[in-house]
Amino acid sequence: MAIASIIQTLVAHDVEFIVMGGMAAVLQGEDLLPDSDWLEVDGARFRVLSLARLIVVKEQLNRAKDQAMLVLLRATLEELQESRP
Repeated sequence: MAIASIIQTLVAHDVEFIVMGGMAAVLQGEDLLPDSDWLEVDGARFRVLSLARLIVVKEQLNRAKDQAMLVLLRATLEELQESRP
């Protein structure tokens, strides 16, 4: 079954879920809910990890690819915080 089909089935049945990759080994889904936001894509709503929490998770993973992204993620968070009144 293609991932798109799985997601459509979950959405059609009003199942709340979090899409996770490598961070699944660090945190359980319940731990992520307070730090997640809703995102709507093509009429489907998804929970996504907040940028601030994603930074914390990537710091904990300590993999080269995660460390490389931290500079960009921190800069993005700073820009977002500065642009808010």
